[in-house]
Amino acid sequence: MKPERKPAAFDTSVVVAALLRDKTLLSQLEPVLQSVKDGRRPGLMSFVNATEVQYVAAEVFSRMGQDVFDILKELRIEVGGVNKAQALLAADAKRKVPDLSLGDAFAFSLAAMRDARLFTSDPGFDHPWIRARTAVTLLRRAR
Repeated sequence: MKPERKPAAFDTSVVVAALLRDKTLLSQLEPVLQSVKDGRRPGLMSFVNATEVQYVAAEVFSRMGQDVFDILKELRIEVGGVNKAQALLAADAKRKVPDLSLGDAFAFSLAAMRDARLFTSDPGFDHPWIRARTAVTLLRRAR
């Protein structure tokens, strides 16, 4: 099977899991992160999601002497700004899929607007309205 070249967009859940060394999620995510780090495909994350990662994993970052933006830069994940079109699409997503958090809605809107595959562990993304608008890979957590 030919490797995918579509940009990889990351939701907060998978980046936090990777940083906290969730072995199950990390094993699924590792090939994607490596392809981004090697420059074989672009990596993306919304500023909203990067902010969520920063506050969720603040203790880990303080022990590492870094912040999320340093780590994302090392991984070659571009942190995308928020514009009006992305905000309107995120608002539409929140209206159509009420279980999405605001961060989830911005992860979706970035992926949809950049024609990226969204990597997440949040089952809220397994919704027909979302899947009709962007490719989603739902990573499974250990039970």
